[in-house]
Amino acid sequence: MGHFFSGFTTSEKITIQNAAIEAQKAVENAWKDIQTVKKTGSTSFQYMKWFGMYDAKRVQTVYEKINAIHYAMTASSVKCVKSAAGGYYAAANRPDQGWSMHKVKDIVKSGGYTVEYTNLFFGDVDEDDGGKHPQTLTFIHELSHVVAATDDESYPPDTSKDCYGQKICRKIAESYPAVAVTNADNYGFYCTEFV
Repeated sequence: MGHFFSGFTTSEKITIQNAAIEAQKAVENAWKDIQTVKKTGSTSFQYMKWFGMYDAKRVQTVYEKINAIHYAMTASSVKCVKSAAGGYYAAANRPDQGWSMHKVKDIVKSGGYTVEYTNLFFGDVDEDDGGKHPQTLTFIHELSHVVAATDDESYPPDTSKDCYGQKICRKIAESYPAVAVTNADNYGFYCTEFV
């Protein structure tokens, strides 16, 4: 399905369209990987790097969230709008009742989800923050909020920090995997391993 873009310059629209195309490929490959992990009971390098050691309950959580993201990428459209806000790359507005996995198909069918992208999204991003594919990572990160009930979790040793960036996301996968499986950036990094 096609995505909708509003308020972007021509070059910004090309950048975000390319991020969406790359995100779809990355999510497709991540979907194949998590199916293999679930079926074999053995983690892949990519799974372990972003979600930690094998645990059947956590694997099921990742499987359900990747399934929701995959479904949204292949069965619906994302409304992408330009925002004049500052201080962040993009934002998916949290519903009053919070994110909810059981409403994924209803959200997707309605086409009722919008992600705002700011000027920072189109600028240079430090590789620790966004990896090698920062726009793709951000696209997946925000979509995971909307359809997979992920959050920007607090970093357990220092709750004044959120779990953003490669270093922190890898640390929580190793030491706090229960946090990693609900953290949006971990899904972005996991999927972009497959670009």
